[in-house]
Amino acid sequence: GLLTYGDYVKLLCRSDLHCSFTRPYVTSWSVFEAIACSANICMNTCEALREIADDDNKIHWVDLDNQKEVIEKVKVALTKPRLNPKLNSDYHLSNCLRKWEDLINQMMKRNNGQY
Repeated sequence: GLLTYGDYVKLLCRSDLHCSFTRPYVTSWSVFEAIACSANICMNTCEALREIADDDNKIHWVDLDNQKEVIEKVKVALTKPRLNPKLNSDYHLSNCLRKWEDLINQMMKRNNGQY
């Protein structure tokens, strides 16, 4: 069944490893949630994903085209101490809301305040 948001966050916080392997390299909302919860994370290497964490050295990066590497990195991630990444401050709610407000204000100026 479906989890409540609170239960989902608890699950992310206590899980041993959150794996996000995606093609064509679209960042899923679950990755943002997992990093915000400081989950232990293993993801495929791509530019779009590297900018999310404040320190990309705190994520287990893998090449999806190398099956042996994926297996080994997952094993390492499960046996070594957690890296506990933090969300890049550009993605904090206050910064995102400010950027949306700035965008709306720019659009309003372009349209002389008319909708």
